[in-house]
Formats: sequence, structure tokens, C-alpha cells
Amino acid sequence: RAAIKRGLTEVQTQGYAGQKTIDELLLALDILKNTLPSLTQLDITDSNGKVVVSTSSSEAGKNYSTEPWFQKSKEKPTFLRIYKADSQILYDISCPVLDLKREKVIGVIKMTLKADRFFGLLADRGGLGESGEWVLGWRTGTDLLFLNPLRHNPKATLELKIPVASNL
Repeated sequence: RAAIKRGLTEVQTQGYAGQKTIDELLLALDILKNTLPSLTQLDITDSNGKVVVSTSSSEAGKNYSTEPWFQKSKEKPTFLRIYKADSQILYDISCPVLDLKREKVIGVIKMTLKADRFFGLLADRGGLGESGEWVLGWRTGTDLLFLNPLRHNPKATLELKIPVASNL
């Protein structure tokens, strides 16, 4: 965390990050990636939306300043989306990086994580009785899209939709 804040503070005050700072940030990302096995990608932007460092070389230098997810993420931790990619269910989350002394946002961290570990937590039905289960859904128009595997339909994730007005 300290390396990330130091690096973004340098970008904020000097307008760029030196190679030593970039190396420290890349090391911090590597440590995070090894600590969180669910993590597939991590991007760190400056307060203007420019990707300072990323675990994906194709993201480095991109500018997300006009993207709605970036604007929202400067304000608060944000669940961005859940989706399928390469037969995996992934989700993106983000949060602001704050300089508490100056009371300002100095960047945004965006993470892409595999959902399998999260789904494992939802699969624990302890205390829910014989038929109980956790169900997550996302309203899409007049339908509810299931976001997690169901006890009797493990392939429901991002596939099964029901009308919101249905009686189930």
C-alpha cells in the first residue's frame, strides 16, 4: 500500500513517475497478484485517469478519464461488472486511492478477479435449511439475471433470466 501511495503522490506532485517508482509499483502489483490467487489483473491510474502501472502491458498508458467507471470510482469503492471471459466468470471492482493528509484522491485501483472463490462463499448453505441458498441477481430491464451458480442449476450464472414480476 505504501508503495502505491508513494508512487501516485510522485505522479501527482511531479506529473510523472520515475523508473524507480514504476519498479516499486510493479513489485507491489506482483506481491498483490501472488497474495490474491483470484486476481487476474490490476490497474493503477493517477487522479486524471491515466494508467500509471498495470499487470497487463496493454493497459499501461491508457487514459480512462472520460469513462463513467473511473469517475464513479474516484468517489467510492465500486462494483463495476461481472462477465464471462475465456470460460471463466470474472468481476471488476475499483476504489479510490486517497491522500488523507491532503484530503484528495490521488488515483484509482481497478481489479479483475475470478469469481470462483466468491461463489464458493455463496455455496455455503449453513443455517439456511434444506432448501435455502444465496442468490445474487442483476436487474436488466424487466428481467432478473442470475449472477451466481444455483444449487439445482450450476450453469445459471449470466445465463438464466426470469421476469422480475414472476412468482418463481
